[in-house]
Amino acid sequence: KEFNIQLNRIMKPKQRKTIILSYDWEEPMRNYFYNFSASCKSFNFLLTVPKELKIEPRVFKVEAETGTKTDETLSSATEYVGNKKIFKWARNDLLADEAYQFNW
Repeated sequence: KEFNIQLNRIMKPKQRKTIILSYDWEEPMRNYFYNFSASCKSFNFLLTVPKELKIEPRVFKVEAETGTKTDETLSSATEYVGNKKIFKWARNDLLADEAYQFNW
C-alpha cells in the first residue's frame, strides 16, 4: 500500500499537524509497510479486528539499505473491547527513512 497525502494548507517549518489515516480493506498478504519520508514526533498504529479472528500481530523495523528486519513486537499491546480486538504499537521521535512492517 502506498498513500500520498495532500494537505489542504502548506505546513510552515516546525509547524505540527496530526493526520489520522483510517481505511477498511481486505489484505490477503496481511501486512502493512510504512516508510517515514520525514521525521515524526509520534506515530501510533492501531489494528482493530473482530475478537474471534485468530491473528498474531508482529512489528518489524526494516533497515532500508539491507532489508534486515528487527522484531519490535514486544513493545506492543493487545486489548479487548466488546467484540473487537485492538492491537496497539507506538513510537516517538522517528527519523526520516525509518521503515516498519506490520504483519498479522
